[in-house]
Amino acid sequence: MADLNSAVKEVKKGNVFPIYLLTGDNDFLKDILIGNFKEALLQGENGEFNFQKYDHVDTLKAIIDVANSLPFFSKWRLIVVKDESVFKPGSFSDNDYKYVTEYLTNPNPTTCLIFLARSDVDKRGKLYKKLSEKGKVLNCETPKGVSIINWINREFSTYEKNPDNALVNILASVAKGDLYFLTNEIKKICSYVGNKQAIYYEEVREVLAKTIDTGIFQMIDHLAEKDLNKALKELNDLLELGEAPILINNMLARHYRLLLHYLVYKKKGYSEKQLSQKLGVRFFVVSKLSSQSKHYNQRKLIDTLNILYENDLKIKTTSSDNRRMLELTLIELAN
Repeated sequence: MADLNSAVKEVKKGNVFPIYLLTGDNDFLKDILIGNFKEALLQGENGEFNFQKYDHVDTLKAIIDVANSLPFFSKWRLIVVKDESVFKPGSFSDNDYKYVTEYLTNPNPTTCLIFLARSDVDKRGKLYKKLSEKGKVLNCETPKGVSIINWINREFSTYEKNPDNALVNILASVAKGDLYFLTNEIKKICSYVGNKQAIYYEEVREVLAKTIDTGIFQMIDHLAEKDLNKALKELNDLLELGEAPILINNMLARHYRLLLHYLVYKKKGYSEKQLSQKLGVRFFVVSKLSSQSKHYNQRKLIDTLNILYENDLKIKTTSSDNRRMLELTLIELAN
């Protein structure tokens, strides 16, 4: 992420490489980068005349011919090649590759040429090898672990907001690396709180997008707080979204099982890093488990899991009212 931020700053200063190769699995980061390049390089009313995007490439020569042309009443021309099939070995003739090789040796100083490639691109191809040798490579992998936490905090800071750890952790957990989702959620949250600078999870959790993960997290929070009405509302919201009762039941069981394992390993003196590895979850999920575990002991969690396992069997083997069964389960768990 630091490389991406540095690259944007350099481009805005006018320090532009003639060739870029954006690699990685995250299309959001690539789109943001390209947007920053367009904003910095294509200023004025002629900007769009100097922007070419290739979703499909017939010949590499056609791209190089455009790259060699002068921009139209502008300092820069920006070309983005999104067709990743260009990296497939043998896709083009030797003459095509020759044009590219010659261009990379002496690129047009008024053209910024950007190629996009995913993480699983075939790196044995001639084009990929040449671009990675001659161009500036920027890694657009989805941020994980501490990186996603930093990304969320940085995004909030653009709105001059300071979220608490609970909110950051829940967003990181439910987003699963989807930066489009996170951007929309953060924008919505910041709009909701208005001029307030500090943002607390408890104040905004009702406006978070309803997903199976957020619903389960919040449902268990409400049950731990003995707030049955809010727990039932979360259940109803998930059912209204079309989530299957058996999935809700299984997700509850999974989360309570994690809580039980958390208590067992915590009692043995495991650190948060070790707990993350043992439980197979990200460290921000461990943080959430830590806060929820204060309301439970091992005996209570075992009893809860037995109830949920019985539910699973009933859902699979009987024609009972599954909604009503889950409601009764929440009533029992809240007592």
